[in-house]
Amino acid sequence: MSAIKRIIFLIIFLVIMCCAIFYFHYGTPWNMSKHKRLFETYLEDTYQKDFIISEISYDMFP
Repeated sequence: MSAIKRIIFLIIFLVIMCCAIFYFHYGTPWNMSKHKRLFETYLEDTYQKDFIISEISYDMFP
């Protein structure tokens, strides 16, 4: 029974760590899509062209 508890604890720990790593690198998923829309709007307003953003990446280190 304790082996099952250890496996469950390990799985929960790994899921939490993966979520934390994703959060620190990309933020929350809904903020990521919000910033993508804002960036597209900014480009369209600035350059007066239609833009389609298929992929966006962020520079983590300035």
